[in-house]
Amino acid sequence: MKTNIRRWLSPSSMALAGLAATGFIAGVAGPATAASAAAPVAHSVSAPAAGTPAHAAPAQAAAPGKPGAPAPVPSAKALHHSFQLQSTGWYCGPSATRVALSAQGKTFSQDQVATMLGTTQDGTPSAKDVTRVLNQQLGKDKYHMVEIPDAKASNAQVAKFKADVVAALNQGKPVVANIAGTVTDDAGDVHSYEGGHYLPIVGYSNGGETVKIADSADTVGSPYYDISATKVANWIATRGYAA
Repeated sequence: MKTNIRRWLSPSSMALAGLAATGFIAGVAGPATAASAAAPVAHSVSAPAAGTPAHAAPAQAAAPGKPGAPAPVPSAKALHHSFQLQSTGWYCGPSATRVALSAQGKTFSQDQVATMLGTTQDGTPSAKDVTRVLNQQLGKDKYHMVEIPDAKASNAQVAKFKADVVAALNQGKPVVANIAGTVTDDAGDVHSYEGGHYLPIVGYSNGGETVKIADSADTVGSPYYDISATKVANWIATRGYAA
């Protein structure tokens, strides 16, 4: 079992990003490794930035239905996108937002997205800033923010999260989640972000019961991992997600 643990301390003040007025905590990543900054990894990209290697993630096609009937929702889906490990210790917000934009034909550098978000060394001010930037770049009301305000997601909130992930990915939109705490993925690897973090969800399987994460702060060699959607909903609890 590998463990990916981050305490998310600011490099200068050793302080966590504060709660924004909206009630979301900015995700602040730990120091990036030299390999992270020097060797960005690209995954399933339609329009990569110059010098970014790419390989494809398979997208699942829906089976044909009756003429005039809505296409059936596929049981699994993966979106093409450009992925990079975050280039600074506080760029999880820009990195996750960049993935979501790239899947929809908008490829920016991490620095460009950080400027749009208002990211500083204390992190990205609020998860609502992610929604704001996505809508500015992709169109009004393309994304909406969903809060899970309680310490534990209710059954209804878990069901809504699963439905939102399936709906968003089938519209070509990765979901960007603001999470905090520790979870174990389906492979048994532990991911701990006690001070908060931003993660893009780039795929789902098992009809939405399992989601695929692209983690820009990975240091254990597994930036992509599958995890129960119920666990992710509870990882988001007290925060929110853009879908």
